[in-house]
Amino acid sequence: MRGTKKIAISGYYGTHNAGDELICASLTMMIRHYIPDASITVFSADPRRTSSMYNVASVQRKNPFAILGALRTTDMLVTGGGGIFQDVTSSLSLYYYLLVICCARLLGKITVIYAVDVSPELKSLNRRLVVWICSRTHMVSVRTEQSRALLAESGMPKERLHRVCDPVFLCNEFPAIHSEQTASSRKKIIWVIREYPRRFADTRSTLMDALSNTCRLWAQKPVDQILIPFHAVEDGRLAEDLEKQSNGCLSLCTWESIHSVVAEVVSAHVVISSRLHGLILACALGKPCVGIIPDARVDGGKMKQISRENTAGIFIEDRDIEPQKLYEVIDTLLNEDQSRYRQSRDQYIRSAKTGCEQFWNATAQLLNR
Repeated sequence: MRGTKKIAISGYYGTHNAGDELICASLTMMIRHYIPDASITVFSADPRRTSSMYNVASVQRKNPFAILGALRTTDMLVTGGGGIFQDVTSSLSLYYYLLVICCARLLGKITVIYAVDVSPELKSLNRRLVVWICSRTHMVSVRTEQSRALLAESGMPKERLHRVCDPVFLCNEFPAIHSEQTASSRKKIIWVIREYPRRFADTRSTLMDALSNTCRLWAQKPVDQILIPFHAVEDGRLAEDLEKQSNGCLSLCTWESIHSVVAEVVSAHVVISSRLHGLILACALGKPCVGIIPDARVDGGKMKQISRENTAGIFIEDRDIEPQKLYEVIDTLLNEDQSRYRQSRDQYIRSAKTGCEQFWNATAQLLNR
């Protein structure tokens, strides 16, 4: 490969959302592995923070002049990953990502889409737009079989369509992972609980009661309970409410760097999460986990579909939580031989990495032409 290759990344980054930041960390790691001489620029809502966290260049994602300036000088645009191709709340964010891809194509740049979902729940026009854009990019990878089938049925050439795992599954390869290990005589439970929209106030209240009662059952045990608001803004209020309602049984982890989130989960013994990437991170690090599946109207059923398709864990519907039963599930997991979870993780990741390797090798070849 001759000379430095400039790569721009377009995604939902810099919003203090741990799930998306984990994707960005994994994505930059993969680019540096397969394209060692890459110079990376990330489009971010907080360029200074993104630049510092990942050692990359970064521009404001809402500044069209900065975006166009970066696209003019880049060799490749990588769009992804995660659930960015959605129109549940608004179509505007979807149009933003598609417009950035169109601009890159008009400028004659290589465009690839990495580890996204293409939901059949998209509005008809939006679905046609996504399929049209995907068919005109150089390479597309998706993280669910449903998305792969949808694009394949729409005529996407097989050689340009890849199935990959969610990028967060590759977080076990972060260079700092093994140095984060710390020994402690106390066991640790990590809670990752998502906020609910206001129209689900009753569900939120019921869930809060069940979880706070479960936390209090552990109060007299030699166990540390850490609550991590994965989305600092959206989940922050719920985290504070749950901390108060549990009468001090929980310690709130207010994170600044994604590495501190990883460090907490590395040292955990059990993870309970209603955030998809909290669950995936636990599985990637070989930790026993319990997935709390939110009402499908909250996240479009994404947690249920992706987690059950890609992770090994225990799943409980949010409306079915009983404190004593959840306590017993956690107690069982705490006292199990955790090596089997690491073995399950290793087996899955060996298989999942095949798709990622094929995608990134093909992507690197595009830059070599």
